[in-house]
Amino acid sequence: MSLEHPVVMIENRVLVNGEIRWTQWINRMIFDQQGHFVEYQSVGRDITELKQAEEVSRQNEERWQLAIQGNNDGIWDHDLVTNRRFISPRCTEILGYFYDEISAFDAWMNIVHPDDVENMRQAFQRHVDRETPFYSCEYRIKCKDGSYKWLLTRGKALWNEKGEAIRAVGSVTDISDRKRVEWELQQAKEAAEAANRAKSTFLSNMSHELRTPLNAILGFTELLSMDPATSDEQLEQLDIILRSGEHLLKLINDVLELSKIDAGRIVLHENQFDLHQLLNDLETMLSSQASSKRLQLYFVCAPNVPQYVRADEGKLRQILINLLGNAIKFTEKGSVSLRVQQANQQTKTDLPCTLYSLLLPDVAGSERILEREVEGFTLQNIPLLSNTLLPFVLSFEVQDTGLGIAPTEIGQLFEPFVQTSTGQQQHQGTGLGLAISKRLVQLMGGQITVSSVPNQGTVFKFEFRLA
Repeated sequence: MSLEHPVVMIENRVLVNGEIRWTQWINRMIFDQQGHFVEYQSVGRDITELKQAEEVSRQNEERWQLAIQGNNDGIWDHDLVTNRRFISPRCTEILGYFYDEISAFDAWMNIVHPDDVENMRQAFQRHVDRETPFYSCEYRIKCKDGSYKWLLTRGKALWNEKGEAIRAVGSVTDISDRKRVEWELQQAKEAAEAANRAKSTFLSNMSHELRTPLNAILGFTELLSMDPATSDEQLEQLDIILRSGEHLLKLINDVLELSKIDAGRIVLHENQFDLHQLLNDLETMLSSQASSKRLQLYFVCAPNVPQYVRADEGKLRQILINLLGNAIKFTEKGSVSLRVQQANQQTKTDLPCTLYSLLLPDVAGSERILEREVEGFTLQNIPLLSNTLLPFVLSFEVQDTGLGIAPTEIGQLFEPFVQTSTGQQQHQGTGLGLAISKRLVQLMGGQITVSSVPNQGTVFKFEFRLA
């Protein structure tokens, strides 16, 4: 302190009751007219809380700077009133510019890809107008070297008491790598779809080319079989040719059907039909196949299933034939059953239902029973809920008592040309029936599931909406 500097401020710490406190003293020397020191004044105050606030502010600033420097994202702060803008060093690192080249808002917008400018402005305006909880936009921006990068900008605006947006703060993320991977995946997807279409077209053409001469071979084989001059040995050989040709023809037809489905050339032909009659027809069709293996064949239709429905009858018939045919094919003893009911309606033994049953012929021989009365009801006296066409979900369940399917094989069961170990051992099937059935069920808007217990049997179930 001196005549030239009579006032000085001093801050120091003091220990009060074991606690450190900060004090601030303003000291002043007073001189007379001759410049002699005559008086000393000092005023002190406790500034502990002020010092604590300054320390908190310093730590926050340090934390903010560390976050900006260590973060992989860029940070921006835009004053919407003055149009002044701050961007963190990471923003310049991403794009390769100097700070002064892109710090201004207009300079930043000038390097945004022309096709993305309007989308970016609209996204920001929607947030400013409070139509969205935050601002988010993906866009391309030009780097210093002339290349483009994809950025994801996210932010949040602040509004004053008048509801006017005055500030926006957010981040910038370089998503170029993610966009490149997405593009590569899209290209791979399109290439795979194109290859699949080409494969389906090839299989379709090949199937047509093979089926024409094969039909001729089968036709001439049948004609030779009917010739009285054909010997028993020749008939046996012709039968081998016929069975092998029919197996090959089924394989070709399945391949053609699958290729049409995969190529999207299968369309639904919905019409009103008699569902009960369809079940009758299927029972008649499959009864001889089941009786030849001494299997019981049950068709159970719940009373709440309408007689007339609207759907693609041909596709439904094909699905049921595939599932029931497989069940009979891979079941050596016991039974195969089909249960039809409205979804979420469980069939109980105490409910009236129609049971179509093919019973095993006993030693003395018994007649085939097409209808059997259960709890006093038959097909003729089941009370139908309604014959009007109303939307509802039907459930079809095919159950057998065969060898079952191993849990490890369930996941691949619906893949084309995949057979279970049982199918491979018996050399039966083409591995396409279930794949076709699944695709047809999905085409009709439903889902198919399977559950199986080895050595006990398998249950296939599918549901879809009918009218």
